[in-house]
Amino acid sequence: MNQAPSFVRPVDNQVNSGQLDHLNNLCKKARMMNADIKKLEELLSKAKAEYNTMVCETLPDFMDTIGITKLTFTDPSSNQQVEVQTKPYYHASIEAAWDEDRRQKAFNYLEQIGEGDLIKTTLTIPFPRDQHEAAKALAIELAKRGIASEVKDNVHHMTLTAWLKNQVEERQFVPDLTTIGGVVGRKITIKDQ
Repeated sequence: MNQAPSFVRPVDNQVNSGQLDHLNNLCKKARMMNADIKKLEELLSKAKAEYNTMVCETLPDFMDTIGITKLTFTDPSSNQQVEVQTKPYYHASIEAAWDEDRRQKAFNYLEQIGEGDLIKTTLTIPFPRDQHEAAKALAIELAKRGIASEVKDNVHHMTLTAWLKNQVEERQFVPDLTTIGGVVGRKITIKDQ
């Protein structure tokens, strides 16, 4: 018979105070590292939000003010050529975290404007291992057998974003952005050359 790994077997040796001090210091260090990670994650989140404001609002607005859409210059700190350009930006997502009423309103809206084919319905059925064969049965048969299931509608954010871009650029139609979780704007791209 194999022995359990040492980390799950009872410890029968005595721990001295030096070992306890070392363990205490390691635990303190781990807690400090975790606190540092949380601070860095907060800083990163804030930096991403500030960057997004810069490239989606501040820079495009200023470039509009001075009447240019593209600029190439040499960055004096790196002596590299940099290209800055204003481009259209689109994003739409019916978030899974939204409450069901808001999600349903978005789906209803897409159907009302004739875009219901964007919506995909997913059937999710949790099966225990011993019901593997039942997973192959039709949904109607599942209901007869009392197997719980959940039907959810969804529009993948990339599908919805591509559709939004097409509506704006090809059809010159801006749908209800709040309802579909959409954003239409411009974004600056900055490329080192």
